[in-house]
Amino acid sequence: MIAFGLDTDIDYTFVNEFSEEKIFLNKFMNLSTEFIQENSAIITLNDSDTYRPDKIAFDVYGDDMYYPCILAANSIGSIFSFKPERLNYECYIPNLDFIKNYMK
Repeated sequence: MIAFGLDTDIDYTFVNEFSEEKIFLNKFMNLSTEFIQENSAIITLNDSDTYRPDKIAFDVYGDDMYYPCILAANSIGSIFSFKPERLNYECYIPNLDFIKNYMK
């Protein structure tokens, strides 16, 4: 390990992946909620889904990285505000093709 520098034994490619993900999320989050909802399906939530948009993203898309898209579709700013009763037990889930269109 190198003091005050990059560790040569660690793969730092994740930094670029995070940067690309952040750019995509900023682009997606700037879309209007109504536009996202027009390109979404609605699912029924259970009490066990409280604070778990990541679980829903994994169940729907097979990857939990899409959970911010679910938050955006439902006008929620934090996983701590993701509560089924707040959403009347219904949740907008953006279509994967719609999401991928904004990942380009």
